[in-house]
Amino acid sequence: MIIFIHGFGSSGKGGKAELFRRYFKEKNIPFIAPSLSYVPELAISTLEELIDSYTNVSLIGSSLGGFYSIYLSNRYNLKAVLINPAVKSEKTLKRHIKQKGYSINYYDESSFEWRESHLEMLKRYIVDKPNEKNIFLLLQKGDKVMRS
Repeated sequence: MIIFIHGFGSSGKGGKAELFRRYFKEKNIPFIAPSLSYVPELAISTLEELIDSYTNVSLIGSSLGGFYSIYLSNRYNLKAVLINPAVKSEKTLKRHIKQKGYSINYYDESSFEWRESHLEMLKRYIVDKPNEKNIFLLLQKGDKVMRS
């Protein structure tokens, strides 16, 4: 099972998720792209339940999803593809608190409250030494989060 983990403010119906969904369907490879809570503890809890529910799991994580993938890859010894991972997400996502505490969900343009407590939650999932044998890293120049 391949689990795609979307980035901050995105969803399992985002552009990357839909491209992966079509690709893996054509290849007849099991794939899911859940829409996760913006609350880090809830997102990780959901992902852990999914990982525990399937066998032979691999991860694809984009931005914040890449950050989560590093943590989950290490915890469960899983292969993971990281797409421009937000490796310092507790720092890069701080700017969303400055914007009156609200952020936009890119899927339906609803807003959600982003708090300092969410940044503290992210710190719990920092991995100092990822298992590099399990990681395939994809980086793109010019990524706004990477420059932050």
